[in-house]
Amino acid sequence: MPLKALLVKVITVLSFLLSIGAFAQDSANPLGRLIFEASVPGTTSGAVTEGAFQDNLSNAENDTLPDNLQTRDFNSRSVEEYQDAISKSIDDGGLYSQTLSEQYEALGIMLYRSGNYAAAIEAFDDAIHIHKVNKGLFNLDQVRIVGRLIDLYTELGDFPSVDNNKHYLYYIQNRNLDDDDPRLLAAMQDWADWNIEAYTKGYRNVYISPLSFQDSINSVGQPNKSIRIPFTFEVPNTSNNDAGGNTTTANSTITANVPMSNANAIATSAAVMDYNIRSFPIALSSDLIINERLYEAENIYLSLLKDVEQKRPNDLLEQQVYQQKIANVNFLLKKELEVYATIRDQGSIAYNRANQEFTSDATLITERRYVKTKNNFEELVTEIDDSNTTTPEQKADAFIALGDMHLSFDRSRRAFDAYGKAYAILVDGGKSQEEADKLITPRPDVAVPAYGIHNYSRNYFNISPAVDIPYNGHIDVVFSKDRFGMTSSVVVTSTSEGTPGTVRSALVDFLRNQRFRPEINGSDAIKKDDIQLRYFYYY
Repeated sequence: MPLKALLVKVITVLSFLLSIGAFAQDSANPLGRLIFEASVPGTTSGAVTEGAFQDNLSNAENDTLPDNLQTRDFNSRSVEEYQDAISKSIDDGGLYSQTLSEQYEALGIMLYRSGNYAAAIEAFDDAIHIHKVNKGLFNLDQVRIVGRLIDLYTELGDFPSVDNNKHYLYYIQNRNLDDDDPRLLAAMQDWADWNIEAYTKGYRNVYISPLSFQDSINSVGQPNKSIRIPFTFEVPNTSNNDAGGNTTTANSTITANVPMSNANAIATSAAVMDYNIRSFPIALSSDLIINERLYEAENIYLSLLKDVEQKRPNDLLEQQVYQQKIANVNFLLKKELEVYATIRDQGSIAYNRANQEFTSDATLITERRYVKTKNNFEELVTEIDDSNTTTPEQKADAFIALGDMHLSFDRSRRAFDAYGKAYAILVDGGKSQEEADKLITPRPDVAVPAYGIHNYSRNYFNISPAVDIPYNGHIDVVFSKDRFGMTSSVVVTSTSEGTPGTVRSALVDFLRNQRFRPEINGSDAIKKDDIQLRYFYYY
C-alpha cells in the first residue's frame, strides 16, 4: 500500500477514535445539558421551582399502554415479579408469545423507574424483537416501544442512539401508513423537527482535511457510488474549411466515485456533492451544497405546507408555522455558510484545488435563499393581514415573525417596517402604546428569530414549556442592546452560591454572541442600556 494511502487510513481511524472519545467525554460532562432561562429581577417570571423533569416513561398514563397492561399496578408490583412472569412464560413454551412481549415492555418500564437504564433498554429491545418475529420486521406495533427507547436515550443524553431510533421510527411509519394518514403527517413533522434539533446539537458531517481528491474519497470510509457529471466546453475548429481559429462546442462527461453516505450528513439527492468535488476543473456550484439534515427537514416542511395549502387553504396560521420552520432552515444554513465567506482553509468547499483559488459563493447562496423565503413569507403575512378570520394579535404576530426573519438576515430596515406594522395593528385593535411595545419586545428579551432554535434553551433540548425545571441556581447580568439587537457591555453582577465558573462563562459568551429583538418604540427601534436579567440555570 502506498505510504500516502496508508497515512490517510491511519488518520481516518484516529479521527474516528477521537470522535468516540470526544462524545464519551461530552456525555459525561455535567454541562452537556445546560439550560438558561431568563426572568426580570423582582418579578415571578422564571422563579425557581422544586419540580422535576416529567418524562413519558415514568409518568405513562394508561392510555399509552396496551389494553392488557392498563389494569396492572406498576407501583406495587416489583421488577422480580415481572422477571418471574417472563421466566414462567418461557418455561411454558411461549418463547415468542405476544404476552411475553407485553411482559418485557412492562419490565422495561419498571427497570427505568428503578434507575436500571441498561436493563430497561435490553427489555425494550426484547419486546421489539418478539413483535418482529410475530408480526413482521417493520410492523406498526413497534411504534410505542421504540418511542419508549427514544425517551430513555434522551434522558441518558445518548443522542446518536436517539437519532438511530428516530430514523427507524419514521421508517416504519412511512412504510406502513397511507399518505393522507394523520399519523404519517405527524411522523413527518417529528422527523423533520428532529433533524433540525440534531443539526443544532452538532450531529452533522465532519471531514478530515484531504491530501488529494482520491485520498479524500478513500478517507471517508463509506460506500462509494459512481456518478457522471456532464459539462460543455469549446475546442478549436481544425477542419480544412475553417482555418480562422473559430471554436466548436463539444459535450463530455466526468465519471467519478464520490461518497453517498457519511455519518450524519450525506450528499443530497439534489446534487451528489461534497467539497472534494472542487478538485475537478469543472466545479459544481456550491449553491447545491446543503447539509443533509437541513435538506431533509426543508423538503418535509415544504411537503406539509403544500398539503395544508391544498386541503385547508383557509388555515393561514398553520401555514405560518411551516413558513417559519422553512425560514429557520434558511437561517441555520446562513449561519453555516457565513463560515465560508472568509474561510481560508484549502480543505474546505470554498477552495478550488484545480484553479488554486477560493471561489466561495456563500454570500450569493444566502441572498438567494433570503429572497425566496422573504417572498413566500411576505405573501402569507399579507393574506393573514387581509383575512377576516384572524385577530389583531394574530396579524401582529405574523408581522413580528416576518420582522424577525428580516433581522436574522441583517435586513434591519425591512425588519423595522414589519415591527412598525405590528405596532400599528395592535394600537388600532385597542391596545395602548405601552401594551403594544411590550407585546413586540417583551421582558425578558427575546432571541431573534423567536421561532428559531437557540443554544441553552428549552427548545434546544425539546422540553415543553409546561415542564417544571429544577434549576441549580441563578446569574444576574446587565448588558446593553443597540437598535439592531446586538449586545454589548455584558457584566455579571451577582450569582447564587456555588455557581460554577464554567456556567458563568458560558452565559457571558452566549449573550455576547446573541442577537435580541430590538427595543421598539412606536414604529422605530432604539438603543437600550442597562438591561437587567436574571438567568436561572440547570445542568
